This record gives sequence, C-alpha cells and structure tokens, in this order.
Amino acid sequence: MPVLGSRGGASISGFGGLANLGFFPKNSLRFRSSSSAYLNRTFGSPTSNNKWTWSGWVKRGALGTNSALFGSHKSSQWVVQCYFTSSDYLRFYASSSGNSTYIDYQTSQPFRDPAAWYHIMFAMDTTQATASNRFKLYVNGV
Repeated sequence: MPVLGSRGGASISGFGGLANLGFFPKNSLRFRSSSSAYLNRTFGSPTSNNKWTWSGWVKRGALGTNSALFGSHKSSQWVVQCYFTSSDYLRFYASSSGNSTYIDYQTSQPFRDPAAWYHIMFAMDTTQATASNRFKLYVNGV
C-alpha cells in the first residue's frame, strides 16, 4: 500500500483502501502493491530546503509490512523517508547528503486499524534553534 514513494528525484505516490466504501472520492488515489503503481515528480530548484510540510489522509491496506507514505532521494541515497514499519509504527527518517542521520523518529503508538482513516501531518523547519522544534508530527490532530 504505497501512499507516497520515490523513484529518482523527489516524488509522490497514492493510497489504498477505498474499495470497501463502494466509491472513490474525487481527486483521490488508490494503489495496489501488486500493480507496482506510483507517482513520480522531479522538482526544480527549491525555494527552501529548510522548511516544508506534508499532509494527507491515509488508510492502511496491509498490516505487518513496510508501507511507504513518501520519500525523496538523491543519487540512490535516501534523504527523507516516511513509512509504516512492518511492526505497524509510523517512522520518519531524514539524513543529510553526507549520509549522517539528523532525524530518526518512530511513534510509540502502533497503527493497526485497517478500517480507520488517519490524517497525518509532518512539519519540518531545520532553521529552529531547539531540536524539538525542528520536526513536528501530528496524527489526527495530536
């Protein structure tokens, strides 16, 4: 159930789980892992590499497997990666181009309800002086 994935450059992919509703909401995406579907975009010159936000609604399709939400990489090295782990926790990982990790965060709460919709928001601001202010994660507003 890739939600956001990466294949060369920064990129975006979609989410699954709407089939049980009997309809697909407008402007939504559903990807089955069996089809190897993904979205991809190579971005131009960024206005800021230091501040960004990602937000999306996610419904888990398969439990007990690594499931990517989004990621970006440069020269086959991950720079940012967010995914549900095979233990069903949400993990955010970011490293610099020198391959040193500057954020490696995993939630203490597992996400094991395949019927639930989760609103997930990541906010990154590496210009903040206090480490705890550089990265924020909200799930369903908490």
